[in-house]
Amino acid sequence: MYGWKSASQDALTAGCPNLAHWIVNVNHLKKALLLHGLDVEFCLLGETESGFPEEEAAIVHASQGLIRQMYYKEEGVPLTYGRTIIPEPTYQAFKAEFQSLGNRSIGEILLHDKDQVVRKPFEFGLVDADCDLYQFAVQGVKTPPDQLLGRRSQFLINDYPLLIIEFFFTTLPIFSC
Repeated sequence: MYGWKSASQDALTAGCPNLAHWIVNVNHLKKALLLHGLDVEFCLLGETESGFPEEEAAIVHASQGLIRQMYYKEEGVPLTYGRTIIPEPTYQAFKAEFQSLGNRSIGEILLHDKDQVVRKPFEFGLVDADCDLYQFAVQGVKTPPDQLLGRRSQFLINDYPLLIIEFFFTTLPIFSC
């Protein structure tokens, strides 16, 4: 079972106020982490050409492509997990950019401060421990929580879609504006 359960902003705030601030108020995650004085490291978990789970496929209107997974870590401890769903046509249209990513975030290279990029509104949600999406996210977490809170958003790069799913761990510091 894939496992994404949509949640309202109010439900996130009630359940875990600190994480909710990170999830709801931050558009450029790495920049916000650095502004909080964190020495964050981008850690690429892997890139796999694969078929997409049905729910992700429905969002990006494609059944296969590249799945890219990563953590932002501080001192080896995961703070956030990211999963990027890149349909094959999107990958082919921006192949050189994707191939040059290496151990860098997709936002730095392709998304932030780019005129040709449109970010659709965040959808907030959660996943429980018995779900596939949860298992992807906690593969490098020593003591995972019972449930993960997160968000997902579709991006269009010159009308080519991709989906970014992010989960936030309780190891994040208290959010300050």
